[in-house]
Amino acid sequence: MRRWLTLAAVLFLALPVSSQVVMEEIGALQESFNAAEQAFESFQFPQALDSLNPLISTLTRWEQTGRLQPTDEALLEKALELRGVCEYNLGKLDSAKQDFTRLVQLRPEYPFSVTKAPKIQRFFEDIRGGLTGTLTFSIEPADSQLALDGRSLGSGYPKSLPVLRGLHVLKVTHPGYDSEEREINVEIGATVDARIKLVPNARTIYFYVTPQGTQLLLDGKAIGTAEKPASSQPDWARFLQDKGGDPDSVYVIPALYLPPGDHRVRLTRPCYLGKEFLLTVVLDKVNNAPGFIKPISLERRTVTLEVSSHPDGSQVFIDGQSYGVTPLSVPDFCIGDHEILIKKDGVGEYRATTTVPDLSPFKVEATLRPTLLWVGWTRTQDVTADQLQTATASFLPAFQAMKRFNAKVAQEKNPLLPDTFFTPGVGAQSQAAAVKELCAKYACQGLLAGKMSVESSQLSGTLRLFVPGLPGYDEVKKGMASASRVGDALEAVDRPLFDVTPDQIVVLADLPGAPGPTFVRGLGGENGPRASDVLEAVGSVPTPAAA
Repeated sequence: MRRWLTLAAVLFLALPVSSQVVMEEIGALQESFNAAEQAFESFQFPQALDSLNPLISTLTRWEQTGRLQPTDEALLEKALELRGVCEYNLGKLDSAKQDFTRLVQLRPEYPFSVTKAPKIQRFFEDIRGGLTGTLTFSIEPADSQLALDGRSLGSGYPKSLPVLRGLHVLKVTHPGYDSEEREINVEIGATVDARIKLVPNARTIYFYVTPQGTQLLLDGKAIGTAEKPASSQPDWARFLQDKGGDPDSVYVIPALYLPPGDHRVRLTRPCYLGKEFLLTVVLDKVNNAPGFIKPISLERRTVTLEVSSHPDGSQVFIDGQSYGVTPLSVPDFCIGDHEILIKKDGVGEYRATTTVPDLSPFKVEATLRPTLLWVGWTRTQDVTADQLQTATASFLPAFQAMKRFNAKVAQEKNPLLPDTFFTPGVGAQSQAAAVKELCAKYACQGLLAGKMSVESSQLSGTLRLFVPGLPGYDEVKKGMASASRVGDALEAVDRPLFDVTPDQIVVLADLPGAPGPTFVRGLGGENGPRASDVLEAVGSVPTPAAA
């Protein structure tokens, strides 16, 4: 065992050797360059060359093998510049010329700066001038992005640039314009002016709206929200002042680079009547000036919201804020979309995204439903991973579409969580503790877990339902033609109580005397309820029928 552990340690340490060696090489090259700089500053030019020569040889070899990275290329350029200056100071003008020539070939616009000695600077510029011409730029729009021979110059490009003799490809791009690519031939000593005016293919439109916080949607896509007042930009303010408006009380939403044609505009804000209209965008091919939409005001509207629930006494939360318990009436309630949650401990909850119209009173009548938490599938060895994956994907839509339960899917990171509810070695107390903990975390009234197996050459799905506080579990097993039909097993879960037979799960009933939809574990005789049976009590609560 000791020998194996030693071998494993050696293998583990050996894995990152190649990357570690590269990092050490780069560090050593940088140290060599730092040593050369120190020697140069002390006028020890021969010592500087001793550090630079092997550094440049290594980087040259990397360049020839395609290994040179951008940071390595920058180091090579600085090393060639420094070595050329040292060689010039030692009278090795031919060697200095070779290094400066190579430097210009690597980067024609290199900013020579290692020395301010006029003679050396002129020497370098003469070499550069003998290899390059000059490319000047006259670009519209001025903040366009430029790329020369595939190398980005950005939008802050210089007005002129030295380039090597030959053919070059200039590409100009800008949002809202057709990009343009042009071949430019440059001769040594010549200046070529690249004049490019891009053609617009879209137009920016400014929407002036009130109140603040209004949202703009174009063709169903959210564009922006009214946050900046018109007074924040001079051109915005001028337009509004010309219309007789107050730039401090009207807000602007920019819609950048809209293509020509018709666009469906929608302005919305909670508590306000929205507005919709069709906007036709026409390009300004000459100046590409932005368009301005005259101020639009939304009208505030509220209604009386009335909320009732079965059962009464349920807590009401709207958009995350508590409003009290049912039944309740909320005056001056904003129209628009709202997230409504109505819940009662031990009963269940009602969730909905509701659009409250301009109609008062607006009523919400909620029947609370228990929430089931799905923790996932486990499988036996004869079920393939592909079958399990298919079952998982096909089951969730059916689970979330149940009519008598709210559905939640556990987001636990433990992949073995479903095994907790099927492994014989896990005791009932451990399962009950897990159910209690998970249902408290996800606010659920029941937990559902599944197991895939193959029995008599047929694929089968087993569902187990656990309820916090109730011992054991209810189970249903269903054979299926394929893994994609695993959702069929939910039919025995999501159905009224009195449709079931003893071998199916007895789950939910809306019982007289109960506080709401109730989990029921068993009724009457072993063959289930009959038409003549009377429900006398729910737990310790007598029902009216028992009187």
